[in-house]
Amino acid sequence: MFMHTNLRNVGLFTSASIACLTYAGRIGQRPFLLHLFLLFVSMALLIVAYFLNSTLYTTLTKTIGRFEGDVPGNISMVHDISYYMFMVHYIFIMIGIAAIFLAFYKNGGKK
Repeated sequence: MFMHTNLRNVGLFTSASIACLTYAGRIGQRPFLLHLFLLFVSMALLIVAYFLNSTLYTTLTKTIGRFEGDVPGNISMVHDISYYMFMVHYIFIMIGIAAIFLAFYKNGGKK
């Protein structure tokens, strides 16, 4: 039950982060503080999703280590999904950091 709830929360926080990042790009930089706020909220949500995914991955790795023979398919599948979500998080963290630097570069230090 833990792994399903945790995987759902990883997906929820990742989706909310991507939504904030997309909306920040969509509104442009007219209200600069709103744009910056959305970018930072997006990064905060992505960091929460990353830590939840990290907890899930380490728990599943320890659980798989306890099995001597066959690992149940459900545990193995969720372990693989958790591993691939790290790649998704890394990509969107880089996009978010680039968007924050680009926002400051385009604004030129003005408020």
